[in-house]
Amino acid sequence: MRYEAVVFDLWNTLVLWPNDQGRSPYALMADHVGVPHDRFDEAWSALYDQRATGPLEPSVRAVCERLGLDGNAVERLVDVRLDFTREALVPRDGAIDVLEELRRRGLQLGLISVCSEEVPRLWAEIPLGRLIDEPVFSCSVGVVKPDERIYRIAAERLGVPADHCLFIDDQPVFAEGAVAAGMDAVVIESPEGAPDPDGLDRWTGRTIASLPEVLALV
Repeated sequence: MRYEAVVFDLWNTLVLWPNDQGRSPYALMADHVGVPHDRFDEAWSALYDQRATGPLEPSVRAVCERLGLDGNAVERLVDVRLDFTREALVPRDGAIDVLEELRRRGLQLGLISVCSEEVPRLWAEIPLGRLIDEPVFSCSVGVVKPDERIYRIAAERLGVPADHCLFIDDQPVFAEGAVAAGMDAVVIESPEGAPDPDGLDRWTGRTIASLPEVLALV
């Protein structure tokens, strides 16, 4: 197939999620407001869907209400989250070279990320921002992977038929969503130290070990 676009996942595909538990954003936020880690994790996790499909501040405010924290904690937690994400949004080795080569070959580049609002707020500051033609953030469009709609949004923004898009993700269930939406999809192996993703035993499509292998597929 002659692809016209390659659409990437963000975390653990183009950017590695920090694997050091000491740098966990949840632990950092919990310490910042003086809440036990397990109690904070429970409250934060409960609002995942709200953060992933809408603005960050209301979900953080709801977390603070659950924890009995005053309104002053909201801004502090948002700042901690922004600072952590800014440090984490570093392209993995080889990512920039691969994206630049794909652009040189004339392919459109897209991104679909299930994320909260700090990622789009910081997007213009990072090197990936100048290389991705059309990023789609779940918190901005109100839809998360593997809902077929988010893949169609990406294809429409790129101006490319879904069946002419190649999608790359480390999560097989998200790759399956892309296939259901009409895209071709490849699973990239999880980085060392990351847990095996859900659905890996069911994935029967192609798998690659590193980003440069994408170049051989287009």
